[in-house]
Order: sequence, then structure tokens, then C-alpha cells
Amino acid sequence: MNYFIIGNTKSGKTGVAKILQRKHKNLDFLSASEMIKIEFIKKYPERFSNLGEYVKTITNFSVNLLQNDPKANAKYLKLKLQQNKEKSFIIDGLRNPIDFMEIFNPLEDVIIYIDNYDKIPKTNFEEYGINAIRSYFNFLTANRMLKNKIIHLYGYSYEEIFEKFCEEIEMEKFNFDELYNEVKDEEIKEGKNYGN
Repeated sequence: MNYFIIGNTKSGKTGVAKILQRKHKNLDFLSASEMIKIEFIKKYPERFSNLGEYVKTITNFSVNLLQNDPKANAKYLKLKLQQNKEKSFIIDGLRNPIDFMEIFNPLEDVIIYIDNYDKIPKTNFEEYGINAIRSYFNFLTANRMLKNKIIHLYGYSYEEIFEKFCEEIEMEKFNFDELYNEVKDEEIKEGKNYGN
């Protein structure tokens, strides 16, 4: 069973993933954009001065890459999952509906959908992609093709979303400041390709 965390940029996906890893220690983390980031850094090794410039550039890069092979990222993710069949993953950051349809198993996997009302889509690619994914899982739900229910988290703040998630998975609440620091540390370790 894999957990797919779907939501806009900065909606709280990484925090939700960290909470899930605290509850289920055996889950590995897989960024849906891992292959894109690897290829992007090869082409753009310099850091960007701000998040907006980074998001615009990496989105254009992703779209160009996918125009040449719409399933390029899906192939990479599928291979990674096949090579680690014995593991369960938290898959974070899917925006391309092709990727989702290629790797999501409606009979086993879980969808965690985040609506952070303060975080609007950064690009058309993100907005339309997430809407298409949502339409697909709504189709699966309407036709009773999903084995597991969708966990829908919504709110105006990270803390509100994290609290609802802890309630949903029946996990005791904890110090959210500790979680924020853990998420920040993870982003630094991951080597975000933009500066402050």
C-alpha cells in the first residue's frame, strides 16, 4: 500500500508525510518530482534568487521534458516502485495526471488530498494537473472503484491541517513546532534549488 499526498505547492504535504512516517515507521518517502529535479539540476546547477523564479523555471523545464515524452516521469516512478516492491511509500507532489494514473493502484493505495485555502496553485501546470487528478479519483469514488477512502484535509493553516490529519489517522497530537523544524531541515537537506 502506498500513500499519495496531493496538494498545491506549500499546502502542507511534507508535514503530512512526516506525521505519517511517525505513525508508520516502515514507510519510505518518494518525491514525485525526483527525476525532474535530478535532470533540472544538471541543466541549472546555479541557485535561484527566489521561489517564484525557481517554480516558473522548473515548471517550464518539466513541461518541455514531458512534451517530448509525456510518460517520462511515470516510467521513472514506476521503475522505482517496482525495484522496491517489498516497501510501502509516501508519494508526494504528483501534478501530472499521467503519472498518477500510471502508478496509483485503486485497490491498494490511499489518497490524501490537501486543500489549504491559503495556498493557491503557482502555475497552470499545477492547477490543471491537480484538478485532473482530483477528477480521476472522484470518478473512481463515484463508481466504487476505490478500496480505501480518500483522506481530505482542509483548512487555512498548517496547524489546522496537521491537527485534522492526526485525528483522521487516530494519532496523538504532538508539538507542531518540532514538526515545522523537521520539515525545514528536510527541505534544506533535500537541497532546495533556490535561495532566501
